[in-house]
Amino acid sequence: MKGVGNENINGIMPLYLFDEHWWLAKRKISPCLGFMVTDDVLGFTTEQLHTIPFLVLIRALEQHKETPSESNLKVLEMVLETCNQMIRHNKVLRRIIAQQVHAFAYQPGNVSSRTADVVKAVKVLSA
Repeated sequence: MKGVGNENINGIMPLYLFDEHWWLAKRKISPCLGFMVTDDVLGFTTEQLHTIPFLVLIRALEQHKETPSESNLKVLEMVLETCNQMIRHNKVLRRIIAQQVHAFAYQPGNVSSRTADVVKAVKVLSA
């Protein structure tokens, strides 16, 4: 699908704009992610919430690095703030991230624990 500026659009993600807006956006993110992944608003899983926004953040970082511009910087800032808000307001997500980082980083002598069943994507975990 093409947007107004003839850019490719292949998904949507509600962004944090300000506190009052986030109250609504965080309720809309689940059906949006479900629709992006499964073409069904009821196809949402919590793993999508723990993965897709950070994939979007990685893509925004790459886009800004490839083509530095004011608009790409603004997109990056907005996606980063959205990810920050998601972590700030979701105790379960904070706990999961802390467990994954600990499981990945603190395994002395047991590097085999750094497999896809522990951390699916190091790039996403680092984001």
